[in-house]
Amino acid sequence: YVNGKFSSVLRHGKHAFWSVVDQHEFKIVDISTPEVDASIPAYIFSKIPQIYYTKIEVAEYQKGRLYFDQKLVRILDAGTYYFWRTSTKVDVGFVDTRLTQMNITGQEILTADKVSLRINFVCNYRVTDYVKILTEIDDFAEQMHVAAQLALREYVGKYKLDEILENKDQMSEFVFAKLKAKEKELFVEITDAGVKDIILPGEIREIMNTVLVAEKRAQANVITRREEVASTRSLLNTAKLMDGFVAKKTEEQKLQVGARRVLACLAVRDGVSQLDLIRVTHLKAPTISLIVQKMEHDGLITRKTD
Repeated sequence: YVNGKFSSVLRHGKHAFWSVVDQHEFKIVDISTPEVDASIPAYIFSKIPQIYYTKIEVAEYQKGRLYFDQKLVRILDAGTYYFWRTSTKVDVGFVDTRLTQMNITGQEILTADKVSLRINFVCNYRVTDYVKILTEIDDFAEQMHVAAQLALREYVGKYKLDEILENKDQMSEFVFAKLKAKEKELFVEITDAGVKDIILPGEIREIMNTVLVAEKRAQANVITRREEVASTRSLLNTAKLMDGFVAKKTEEQKLQVGARRVLACLAVRDGVSQLDLIRVTHLKAPTISLIVQKMEHDGLITRKTD
């Protein structure tokens, strides 16, 4: 230090300085071990050559496992750390503490009715023990992957295709419960898991598409029939209301009961087809045909061809 301010670093040996003008201060630092004394301020390292130290940065979302000569020393929290370069080797292993997503893709599994499905599964987890996950198990991610695969196979093998498609959420809950049971031995916390996709074989997809089209057509036919029935009922109700009125007005024409019904329908809605007249009047087709011919002959109605 010169006049109380840091100036430079001196290596081992003898050094001479003029003391006439400036005041010099020297602090001896032990660098025989990698640990940096807490009394040394961090700004010093920006002013000395990097050959003297190693800089370690741990991000906000990380934990660092600090090793001296491959022996675990401690866990480093987020921050910047400095270590002296010595004969001791300094290593840091980083662990991501954020919620991490694992995708298990394209698992081909046979259902109880021998249909081959491909299932894409996803689960979210975070590491809970940053040391044991490395020292006590080998490749925890692969073990989680295998555990999810086995749980999927166990569930799918018990049920038929239709049951699986109807209970997709139930399958997700089953696998999630199986993974939760392995949290302690894998040193992770599994927050959620679920089936992402169920991919059917090509021939099965074609069959299901055909069934879906048939169902939609059937629904459309039901709606059409309901509308026709509603229209017919409306005509019938109106015809009944008009029947008394028409009967009085057609006495002079000496029309039969069937002819009065036909005339009542035409009074409600002009241009009715003979098929609609049969539905509304509940008369048989030959009877309607004769009535219409006679009424046309008498000049009461006019028939036109569509």
